[in-house]
Amino acid sequence: MKKCPNCNQIFSDDNDFCLNDGTPLISDNTSQPTLIVNTPASTAQPFNHAAPGPSTGSSNMLYLVIGVLATALVGIAAYAFLLRDTGSGKADGSNTPVNTVASVATPTANPATSAIPPPPVAPQISNLNITPSGNWSGDWSGRSSAFTATASFTEVNGAVTGQIVWTLQRSSNPAKSYKTGLSATEYVRGTYDGVTRLMKIKGIRKDDPNNLVIYDQYNLSLSENGDVLSGVSKNGNFRLRR
Repeated sequence: MKKCPNCNQIFSDDNDFCLNDGTPLISDNTSQPTLIVNTPASTAQPFNHAAPGPSTGSSNMLYLVIGVLATALVGIAAYAFLLRDTGSGKADGSNTPVNTVASVATPTANPATSAIPPPPVAPQISNLNITPSGNWSGDWSGRSSAFTATASFTEVNGAVTGQIVWTLQRSSNPAKSYKTGLSATEYVRGTYDGVTRLMKIKGIRKDDPNNLVIYDQYNLSLSENGDVLSGVSKNGNFRLRR
């Protein structure tokens, strides 16, 4: 047997810890459980006081029957407790076991309340498929001069390189007015945003023996169909078409 040093409760050898307070148990070789049997008092015999009492064999049989009945009652109580604890009986107290798997309610789709899926979205042309790469022609105009232009751009992963060939159409500047019809080439570099379709470029080098143009910066927007590039520079308006 084992004993709890804290509460002195005696437990069987298969327990290592006190079931009351969790204290580790120690061996208790001195304590032996005592079985107390309450012997029923002898029943008085009203008519025959000299009648002999029940025999020893009858008493042992009586105790055996009482023990069997007590064991049966304990077993019935334990079984009822297990049934209640595991929820194997119906909620209304009937003895018919309930199949807990089958009793789970399966939701039924209601056409009137079911969510209606959104209609399919019509395919749209992605802005990322539109690029300024290619050949263009158009014109540039400012307060004092005007040019026609032919251009070619190459866009790769948002990086733009290209060139613009300018031809002077008119100029109010006396130093350039006599150069009408002459041309110059401006080489440009910049970026292109496929989401906003905005191209930003600036001149980095030029082939201009007649001193017709200056290095400029251009903010151009590509149309939704990709056919028009238009915008402004520092000194005028610029528009190109494919």
